[in-house]
Amino acid sequence: MAEAGERAWKEMTPAATQFEAAVKEINRAHGTILGANAQELAGLKELAQAYVTAADQFSSEEDRAKDDLYLQAQLVLETAEPAEL
Repeated sequence: MAEAGERAWKEMTPAATQFEAAVKEINRAHGTILGANAQELAGLKELAQAYVTAADQFSSEEDRAKDDLYLQAQLVLETAEPAEL
């Protein structure tokens, strides 16, 4: 019985090692994606802020209330947060 368990363990070890390596690679890739998303979000928030600032300076309050892009930009500034692991 012990021999069968030992043999099964030896057969499972390479698969377990490959699985562990795959999990590490997935986690690394996920971290890279989250980092890229955070950078993209920062860029998006910067553009949204620029649009809101310009609209605040050059548009009436009435025009801004009807401006879908202005409203979306405000929403981005108020709610956009980077994803977490």
